[in-house]
Amino acid sequence: MSRAAKKMHLTQPSLTKHIQNLEEMVGTTLLLRGKKGVSLTPEGRLLFNAALKILRLMDETAVRLDRMIEGDEKEIMVGASTVPSVYILPRLISRFRAAYPKMIVTVVGSDSGGIVEMVEEGDLPFGFVGYRPLSARLVGEAIWPDYLILVASPRLVSPTRTLSGYSCLQELPFIIREKGSGTREIAERWMKEKAHLDFHRLNIVACFGSSEAVKEAVLSGIGVSFLSRRVVERELNLGLLKEIRLPGEGIKRDFYLIYRKSQVFLSYQRMFLDYVRSTVGGELGE
Repeated sequence: MSRAAKKMHLTQPSLTKHIQNLEEMVGTTLLLRGKKGVSLTPEGRLLFNAALKILRLMDETAVRLDRMIEGDEKEIMVGASTVPSVYILPRLISRFRAAYPKMIVTVVGSDSGGIVEMVEEGDLPFGFVGYRPLSARLVGEAIWPDYLILVASPRLVSPTRTLSGYSCLQELPFIIREKGSGTREIAERWMKEKAHLDFHRLNIVACFGSSEAVKEAVLSGIGVSFLSRRVVERELNLGLLKEIRLPGEGIKRDFYLIYRKSQVFLSYQRMFLDYVRSTVGGELGE
């Protein structure tokens, strides 16, 4: 104890008081004092190892901060709902990285509701979702157009590719996305405003947490579903799925860039957002 106190430039009574305060804070004995010296209790060993990890994390964080400040490493955190994270951002980020190889883009995936919540709470600086958020604290910029289409396995439906009327939707077995999904939000709104049908009165046979899972269920013949054309484009071209054409204009929507009104962007975050905005109406947005 005397040697430890000397190394820390403390008196031995002061060091002893620090240890007593720590033991009172955690509510257990951390040191065993005996004739042969001082040793750690099991609780003390646990706290000691945790403290070492915290110190290492502090050192690693300091090194990464130095790299970011000096320009060696800049990590851009991006939130994205299912369709943007799987079908839009990978290609966009590949091209962005070709132009700015020192940038690291990390995509945090969730449904649209989850991304809206993380951006609103400040856990993410910005995100991409399938509907315009209602929160007055957020800005929503329409960034990429999209179309929802009704798809089915060729084994499930007749060769007729157009519904005779909206009421026919009630006769089909439906696979839907979970609550919070932008795809579900848009589909529910379209059913109410255009088809004048209650979404919840459909013949719902299954619910999944991602567009990929819904697509696999549709491929297996469980039922039909509204999905982004981007999600099923390959399967449509291969004849694995077919589009059931809807009466009227169909379901058009936009993907939105969202961020807090009070958000202050770093220079490299603005660089990424400028690049994203340059794709509107271009190849990545088609």
